[in-house]
Amino acid sequence: MRKILSGVSILIGLSMISGLNAKDQNDVLTITPENTIIINAFSNGGPYLQYFLSKCMGDFKDVEKLNPLGKSRIDRSKTFQFPMFKGNAKTALPKDKIIIAVGRTRFLTKEELTKLGKVKGSFMVKRKGNVIVLAGSPGSFSGQLSAVRWFLNHCVGIRIYAPDSIWWSRVAKREFTIGDVDYFQRPYLKKATWSGAGMKRNALWTKINIPCSGGESYRASHTITKYFNSNKYYKKHPEIYEMKANGKRVKPQGRIWQPCFSAKKLSKIAMEEIRGIMKKKPNIRYLSFGIMDISCACHCPDCVKSVKGIGHYGNLYFSFLNKVAQQCQKEFPGLYLTAYAYNNVGIPVNLQIEPNIIVDCANKRYMGYNWVNPAIMQETKNYYEKWNNVKANWMIHDWGFSGVTPREYSRQYANFLQWGVYHGMKGLYVEWSPGEPWYLDGPKYWIMRQLMSNPFQDVDAMWVRYCRDMYGDAGELMFQFFRRFSDKFLFSDDYIMRNDLPRQEMLMFNMEDIAFQEKLLNKSIELTKNDELIQERFKELSRYWKGHKLFVEACSTPGRLQNVFIREGGTGINKKALAYYVNEKKSKIKEALDYYQTKRTIAPDSNEMARKLSLPPSYVNNYTRAKGDILSKIRTEALKQCGKLNSVDDVNKVVKICEKILRANLPAKYDPAKVEEFLDIFRKTLFIPKEKKMPVFDGDLSDKEWSNAAKLEAFSERDTLAKPNHATVGKIMRVGDKLVVGLICRQNGDIWARTTPDIHTGSHIWRESGVEFFFGPPAKNGKRAVFAQYIVNALGAFRGFRKALDNRNGVEVAVKLDRKNNLYTIEAAFPLKTDRYDFTTDNALTFNIMRNVYVSNSYSAKRLIGWYPIFYTAGREESRGIIVLEK
Repeated sequence: MRKILSGVSILIGLSMISGLNAKDQNDVLTITPENTIIINAFSNGGPYLQYFLSKCMGDFKDVEKLNPLGKSRIDRSKTFQFPMFKGNAKTALPKDKIIIAVGRTRFLTKEELTKLGKVKGSFMVKRKGNVIVLAGSPGSFSGQLSAVRWFLNHCVGIRIYAPDSIWWSRVAKREFTIGDVDYFQRPYLKKATWSGAGMKRNALWTKINIPCSGGESYRASHTITKYFNSNKYYKKHPEIYEMKANGKRVKPQGRIWQPCFSAKKLSKIAMEEIRGIMKKKPNIRYLSFGIMDISCACHCPDCVKSVKGIGHYGNLYFSFLNKVAQQCQKEFPGLYLTAYAYNNVGIPVNLQIEPNIIVDCANKRYMGYNWVNPAIMQETKNYYEKWNNVKANWMIHDWGFSGVTPREYSRQYANFLQWGVYHGMKGLYVEWSPGEPWYLDGPKYWIMRQLMSNPFQDVDAMWVRYCRDMYGDAGELMFQFFRRFSDKFLFSDDYIMRNDLPRQEMLMFNMEDIAFQEKLLNKSIELTKNDELIQERFKELSRYWKGHKLFVEACSTPGRLQNVFIREGGTGINKKALAYYVNEKKSKIKEALDYYQTKRTIAPDSNEMARKLSLPPSYVNNYTRAKGDILSKIRTEALKQCGKLNSVDDVNKVVKICEKILRANLPAKYDPAKVEEFLDIFRKTLFIPKEKKMPVFDGDLSDKEWSNAAKLEAFSERDTLAKPNHATVGKIMRVGDKLVVGLICRQNGDIWARTTPDIHTGSHIWRESGVEFFFGPPAKNGKRAVFAQYIVNALGAFRGFRKALDNRNGVEVAVKLDRKNNLYTIEAAFPLKTDRYDFTTDNALTFNIMRNVYVSNSYSAKRLIGWYPIFYTAGREESRGIIVLEK
């Protein structure tokens, strides 16, 4: 027997001899649907094996009744192909049949049972004469299914690459042969799990491709605040809640906040909660104490001192967890606590972590897509060695989301997993995009799952196998097609900002890459034109390929010009990018976005995850980001030249200087209409008159006080800068030290808003139909601009953010909602001066209004619309125009 790795051995020999009654292990068994039975004992694997063998080899018309995840009830022993019987010792088995024994059947020796039982998740595939044994360790779902999957993949040739059956490799004939097989594997990792499959469509694929692991979940999640309910504890223990910058501890609302980790009572209260949970559910294996999805920011003296000393919250967080873990060791041995190394919680200093704590390291710097950079790969390994130094049980947390363009880094992934196996890694958790990656990114997901089972497999061999299985005679061409994605990803640092992936993926490619891959694709389609199944696969893949192609054509050149400009230390105006914009014949960005939204992702595919991550608008931003930077730098220089701004004449002067600077930087050849588009944006510089009296806030903008107000019109879609279908008009003026705005917002479709004015925090207000107001002084001396942000929804609820965080002093809001006509009118007054900001000392302010168009309860808005052009987010200064306030 040939040893591959510790605990793993394999010997598969095939000869030309075949025979049903083979007794010698060197004889070859020929397996058909009619000459083979399955027995299943203490296993979940038998039904999966029967279904896939029957589906891919037989002609059983009712095969879907065998689907192990289906609702049909069928006697599996009475199917005429691959019948399945219970495997207890008393079961009478048909004679003269090949037997595939799944689970802990009578065909396992005591020694083999002992071997399987030593490590949870282990499995074996072994031939014994006419019997083929597929067995996993007791109580291990992944072990049993891993045995079935390994047998199907390596012995039969059935590989489930993607959920839809057209992406399954099948046996060419209604039979296959098998020689000597003797394979045993212990899991390399205790945990290897993915975020929820998300769709029923994926369930079968997820099950059969479950990574071989110890089967532990140990899931960390953003749940720590559930142990410290403010309604229960605030009155008696306000000290366990974060102290604000003003020295007050405010009762938190909702669940998005952090506790004060230096509070002495915090660990005791946590234990009270744990005891209550364990009393109700004594068999729980772990409890999550992951921090929330925000930074820790307690301003109490003890927290400030600790953070000042080491630069992050690592010592505070893990000191608290250690106290809880030590008590759990006494009261609940075997219970684990899961934690996050996330945001501003880092590796503790001079502090060792208790053994019943599992640390989920969700550090974006060390995600898998960064490992193609050798320096970051080594930095990642050094990072995890530091966790070893504090005795942590650590696992990696990978963001494997898909975008419009594949991120292919399987070889680097294998490299790190191999290193991790020998350097303390307990497992991994992968967040992914379950709805749409099957055509371009699907192979990567399949390969990643195989690597989690056994990181020491040959990645290129798996890619070659995939291309041959799925594309037949075009397999070699398609291997080159997919390899281009991984090659470009490997050598793309000159053109992308890697930490901004997957938003910038298309910038890795240029027109030559598109032409190269398209040529391979067309050749492959022609070469396999007589194979209907392969043509069906190409039809699906081409639909996604076109989305990639269109975004590359639209975004690659301007996006690259901006990134190279930044990387080379460019200052001032990016003249190359400007030359691109003023000579562009026709932008493909609208075509790319329309195709993505209406033709690329069609049912049963779903781009829900991409929308949750706000990927579509960020793809578009690759096209406009350089334009926003150019506009911002020209305007900044114009403001310097103008000095103090006090009048309408000063406003006009700013516009004229902007035009002068723009024209001084134009190339020799340009399209005047494109230059005019820049000038139209510079004209979004408003003089805001001052009125003595406030209008009546009643949803009617015809009051005389509004008559002299500046007009707000010509709103545009975020990034595309196209005219929106949702009409917005408004007015703006100054009354005293308040900025007063009136807006009429018409919405195509239902207006979604649920947060009412009496809910002061407005915890979901940014996910409702409404308007966001941004204003603050321009950036000075290279510092980042500060600004106030107020959100007002269609019901009149409001909340302040940034410098206006939670401010309710001096804010006046009234909304008139007309659901029948899908219309709402906002009248709002915002203070220019509060205890947290004073914007009255400078007449010129950056300003924008962004409409959030929601027609249903969804994670992201259907449309984002700005008065001033929005380049990705209105929080960026280049996404805010200039207003000049009358004194």
